[in-house]
Amino acid sequence: MRVGAGLDGVTLFDLLVEERVEAVLAIPSGVDLSHGPEYRSETCETHRMASDYVVEKIVVAVGSLAVSTAPMQQRLGNAWMNALVHLRPDDFEDPRERALFSSISDAVTAKGGVLATTESMSDGQALATAGDLVELLRTIALKLAVEREPPVQTD
Repeated sequence: MRVGAGLDGVTLFDLLVEERVEAVLAIPSGVDLSHGPEYRSETCETHRMASDYVVEKIVVAVGSLAVSTAPMQQRLGNAWMNALVHLRPDDFEDPRERALFSSISDAVTAKGGVLATTESMSDGQALATAGDLVELLRTIALKLAVEREPPVQTD
């Protein structure tokens, strides 16, 4: 899977468990991260694409936390700059997801610039913010799994 490619209707759960995709650190050079308003539209098919786009960015961000040996503050800044900066709170329909994303956004931009903010974070603050990002991914993955689960038939 290339960074910038859609998830093509494959749920996050399938990617992480069935296909055993390894996390790859996102590198912005050579990747087209400019997506137009088609990802913000309200049509059903486009909404699915927007959701896939959001999931993709969160997976890239969590992957960048996991595959680096840099300090957590630097990994958090990289996760924001390489993936999460492209998202907005209104990309999340679920209020819990929106609140988690807003909390992450507020934490990494509290002092204006991401670099200045993340470098000034304590280890505890950086870990808590990274934990929020992992919780956001878990929340979305569980929701996708429930949506994908076939209805139980009763006889």
